[in-house]
Amino acid sequence: MSWTTTKTSASYAPAVAVWPSGRTQPCTVLAVRLDTVESARRKLESGIVAWVRKEDAERVRDGESNG
Repeated sequence: MSWTTTKTSASYAPAVAVWPSGRTQPCTVLAVRLDTVESARRKLESGIVAWVRKEDAERVRDGESNG
């Protein structure tokens, strides 16, 4: 028996891709792959692109807290 995940448009969320260089780009990603502000900062420090909600993009870049 095999199990597969069903992906629907409801599975995706609008986001912003943030690169370690500071470049940003609007995108759409699976909602479960969205990063929190804190996890995005850790990824960027490690040289890995992060996907965050549109409203979190500035906080990730500017170093503001999540609250």
